[in-house]
Amino acid sequence: MRIRLLFMFVLTANVLLAQNTDAELWVDISAKKELIKKLDLGIESGFRLDSNFRKAKIWYIEPDLEYKINKYFDVGVSYRFSAIPNDINKNRVSFFGSAGYDFGKIDISYRLKYQRDYESGKNPDQALRNKFKIDYNMSKKVDPFAAFEFYFNPETGQGEFEQFRLALGAEIDLPKGKDVSVYYMYRNKFNIKRPINIHVVGVSFSFGEIKKRKKKKGKNTPGKGK
Repeated sequence: MRIRLLFMFVLTANVLLAQNTDAELWVDISAKKELIKKLDLGIESGFRLDSNFRKAKIWYIEPDLEYKINKYFDVGVSYRFSAIPNDINKNRVSFFGSAGYDFGKIDISYRLKYQRDYESGKNPDQALRNKFKIDYNMSKKVDPFAAFEFYFNPETGQGEFEQFRLALGAEIDLPKGKDVSVYYMYRNKFNIKRPINIHVVGVSFSFGEIKKRKKKKGKNTPGKGK
């Protein structure tokens, strides 16, 4: 029995030591604009640092279109261009759908996303992502949240799980419909050539919905009255 326990301990230690560990910083900013009723155009841009916050990992810009089916369901499509220092740039196309429901002060949501990453000279990488999130409306200003997401690779014959993410954070309301989210995320990549554990510190700033500015009375409009 002792020999078995010792063997299991050594095996577990070897697995953990075989995985690399890193810390990353994620910063992004986003906004959206209603094009027509129920259809929004959004845009997000951000950058990431890895190697324990010392090295630029990626900069990206990602526009998307999202259609609100009803108050519970949304569907959309997005495109991401990623610039990677000293490496080949990447392109990503994603299709997603989300559902959410409020239980008093608790909001529960689920998002399913299918994405394909394109890189020159390589076959596209694809992933099916499942994300569950719980928000708690603690006050008018602060909403803590927890999220769990796992990646499924449909390319392999039987399919394999390759990554999961666990995030804890809080969304803070700012004046004029803006908000900022701060969070910690633990990422674990497995079933790949180089398994890795990643600790992420993130900050997300949102302008919310950009609305048309109302014209003030008494002001001259170009092309009219002159």
